[in-house]
Amino acid sequence: MIRLKEQYKNWSKTARQAIGYKEILDYLDKKLTLEEAVELIKRHTRNLAKRQITWFKKEKDVVWFDVYNFEEAFNKIKILVESFLYEKD
Repeated sequence: MIRLKEQYKNWSKTARQAIGYKEILDYLDKKLTLEEAVELIKRHTRNLAKRQITWFKKEKDVVWFDVYNFEEAFNKIKILVESFLYEKD
């Protein structure tokens, strides 16, 4: 892990703020324990997912699929993509 920090010391500010990287860098700088870093990564990932869902719900053209039945969802997606690709003008 220390090599990671040394190898990427010139990361952009944006890259250093990415979920996972920031927390691990804080762990390597001894600002967090590994357990704290892992918990923060989990929390920040959940928060991002919630923001993304909120954003997508406002989009009118989003098509949602229930992926709990993966095979059924895959078949519906395949049909939708094929109809888009082979749509006649």
